[in-house]
Amino acid sequence: MGSEWPLTQEPLGLLGMAAFVADHVLELDLHALVAQGLGLFSALGVVLRRLELGSQDRLEHLAIGTGGWDGPRLSRRLAAQGHDLVGQELGVELLIRHFSHEERHKLRAERAVGLGGIGEVLDDSAELARKVGELRRDQLPAMPLGEREQIVALASRGSGDMPPPALREIFREIHATCLALEMPVPIVYAGPEGGAGHGAARARFGAAASYVAAESIAAAFDEVTRQRATFAVVPFETRADGPVQATILKLTASDLKIVACFEVVQNLQLVCRTGNAADVEKIYATAADRASCEHFLARELPRASILDVKSPLLACQLAQEDHGAGAIVAAPFAADRELEVAIKNVRDEGDDRVRYAVVGTRPSSRTGTDLTALALAVADAPGALHALLSQFAERGINLTRIQSRPTQEGAEAWQYLFFIEVVGHATDRNIVAALEEVKRRTKFFKLLGSYEAP
Repeated sequence: MGSEWPLTQEPLGLLGMAAFVADHVLELDLHALVAQGLGLFSALGVVLRRLELGSQDRLEHLAIGTGGWDGPRLSRRLAAQGHDLVGQELGVELLIRHFSHEERHKLRAERAVGLGGIGEVLDDSAELARKVGELRRDQLPAMPLGEREQIVALASRGSGDMPPPALREIFREIHATCLALEMPVPIVYAGPEGGAGHGAARARFGAAASYVAAESIAAAFDEVTRQRATFAVVPFETRADGPVQATILKLTASDLKIVACFEVVQNLQLVCRTGNAADVEKIYATAADRASCEHFLARELPRASILDVKSPLLACQLAQEDHGAGAIVAAPFAADRELEVAIKNVRDEGDDRVRYAVVGTRPSSRTGTDLTALALAVADAPGALHALLSQFAERGINLTRIQSRPTQEGAEAWQYLFFIEVVGHATDRNIVAALEEVKRRTKFFKLLGSYEAP
């Protein structure tokens, strides 16, 4: 049969294709069916019914043997033939559907095998992280160096099939999880469970770390000072307001130092059990999250009841228990509760980029790509600030930012505190010399810490 109506015949006819499938898959003699007076359409119907009734094993064998079924190519060739036969489109669709399904199944199976290999590599990495932790058990915890360069180097080895930003996020999560295994210490963050601070801490230290929630930035500092946590993750700079005043003031008033700094892109999602926004009749959210997407809620879900809760994590719990409920939360915490995203990016102002600081008791070591932050107050005299800044310029030190805020702390109300960030580490020779001169020329000076540039 295949020799009389070959699949490769140009232009390809429906009868030729049906004969090939009947001969190689169903073991039917299409010539004989037509000769019996059934006609083309009835004979084709027999072929299609047999396909639908079950020939998956033979179809899979044929798909593999022929290198798969190119559905778009067949469609184009049949369309070029110009047939007006009744049922042709349905027949072609059914045939292509069977072959494309088997080809997808085969490719997904190959991908699953590859992912299994990745799992073994991750297990090896976890074992190595634990061994490193055992070797440094008697040492004080310190942030590892060169994380950013390692992640960039790993991502650069990709072929490009996996989008580089996604690849960097994957390696960043792996690195964070290994860090939690290497250094299993409590991490405190400012804000409620499931909130922005919690999400930032997870982005840096991984989902496996042990976390403690603090009601405020001051409370987070206090947890580290009292040695109930090893590191605090606190907001350091926002796109709208610049340096976070509460964090800067706590750093100036304590002996804790910034040991790391990283940027987080934050947004909120509407999530629910079904992933269908039409199912949502009431929405749980914190007051702050509700305010950040007020216009979205009024525009997209005007009939939904909005219920305030204490934390985003509680919002997830309540939404998981109620088919008609949704929650406004960050995506990672929704996934933990098996909630589906119904609408993405619901903040009225879109993504928010925030720099967070990791604060600890031990200063960080030099990486070669460091920044150093300091806070100071200058004398109220002409040229005082210019004379101070010239100490950096004369030594070739670049300033990345300088901002001032009034403060009522201390005896002199409303004096201005300057926040300065420079390129380099506090132990670099030129910075050591500059800081010595700066100290002599200021009313107040505090080194806030050195850290790898984010």
